[in-house]
Amino acid sequence: MQERDPRERIAAEIVAAAGGEVVALRHVCWACAAMLGVDGASLCVIGDLGTVEPVHATDDISERIIEAEIVHGGGPAIEALHENEPVLVPRVATDRRWPLVGPALVDAGALFAFPLEAGGVTVGVLELYLRRPGTLTAAQIGDAELFADGALELLVESEEDVLSGPLADRWARVNRAVAVVAGQVGGDLEEAYARLRAHAFVTAGRLADIADDVLVGSLRFRV
Repeated sequence: MQERDPRERIAAEIVAAAGGEVVALRHVCWACAAMLGVDGASLCVIGDLGTVEPVHATDDISERIIEAEIVHGGGPAIEALHENEPVLVPRVATDRRWPLVGPALVDAGALFAFPLEAGGVTVGVLELYLRRPGTLTAAQIGDAELFADGALELLVESEEDVLSGPLADRWARVNRAVAVVAGQVGGDLEEAYARLRAHAFVTAGRLADIADDVLVGSLRFRV
């Protein structure tokens, strides 16, 4: 019997995870986490500000990990984005590449980030985590890269809204808050986003919560 093409196998897993729904990026995360046996997965894409924005996370820990990397400006997902290469961290606690973000990743024993890359351009990152230190086998790494390819294909070719979901909605509020902060400080969107992330860093608050405070007017930024 002829062995099934690996890409077809991964595509079938993603469709199965959708369970009859329109296939979206969240289904890539679900299928990848289940098939590879990791504790969680997140997926982020380049947003309007030219920085990564999460669109789905399989659990709260995955969401907190990618948010911490965004707030601190470093970590496996950010490096995978910049280097266009997978970044594998089998023991987060002893890795010294990102001294600022390291303490914020206490729930992750191991992290593995895979870029969504085409033609030398990375448009997103698929990140997996283990609660305990550990490694992925060569076969698991190959499958993770195929899941990242599947996510990229959805982004490029699907006519449906593959980004939709609760996390994407929360991040849309962050983007609206950035525009409000830009108006308050008289700066551009990049400066306003930096101010918002700095506030999250100093207060250890969640970006979505801070964004909501900005949108309802209970938090204002000054020049």
